[in-house]
Amino acid sequence: MKYTKLIILSLALCAFSGNEDKNTAVQLSFTNCQPGKGIIYLRVGNENDELIKTVKIDLSRTNDGYKLSNLAAGKYTIRCFQDLNGNERLDKNFMGIPTEPYGFANNPKIRFGPPSIQEQTFEIKGRKKLTIQMKH
Repeated sequence: MKYTKLIILSLALCAFSGNEDKNTAVQLSFTNCQPGKGIIYLRVGNENDELIKTVKIDLSRTNDGYKLSNLAAGKYTIRCFQDLNGNERLDKNFMGIPTEPYGFANNPKIRFGPPSIQEQTFEIKGRKKLTIQMKH
């Protein structure tokens, strides 16, 4: 019985110790988007741009931004767009230029094509505020 309690206590400590670095959060806000209209589709990737999670933010319900939580400390990328017409994709004109608002973490300058992964990468170690300036 004594060993059973010790094993249960050890397992419980292991379960809680694995969540220590998940005490991170990123409070996102968006500028230059059309408030109260459409959905922002958010893609979160790791530093190699491998998909971590996708999020839909309904702007008809909130304009206060979004809190990304339960991410391990590390380096991440974010790219997003505001779907104004409800077709769940970023619309582009005949030249391939987006016709709906879009943005990236770190707000890199947009030249010809999307910014590099390095330009989009940011690091979190705890709590962080990040503002994404949507481009048109």
